[in-house]
Amino acid sequence: MYSVTFKWKEVVIYSEDGCTFWFPAGWGVDPPVLYIPSDDLWERVTPSCMHGRRDVIVERLQADSKHVLKELDRLFEHRSRDE
Repeated sequence: MYSVTFKWKEVVIYSEDGCTFWFPAGWGVDPPVLYIPSDDLWERVTPSCMHGRRDVIVERLQADSKHVLKELDRLFEHRSRDE
């Protein structure tokens, strides 16, 4: 079971079976934007429970958040898997 929830105005949280990751978002634009790490960066910045599952998770984020998804690695490069 998974969930896509909103925290404040600029964070979308993906959770599944105790695994959670916060994605930055932008509400001040129309349509709203959700930023995701590129395929190359995905496994370096996401928890191990999300590895090998990018396509499924991105599809769920797109469907449930109603945001336009954009890759923007500079928002994630400072993160480690444990954050």
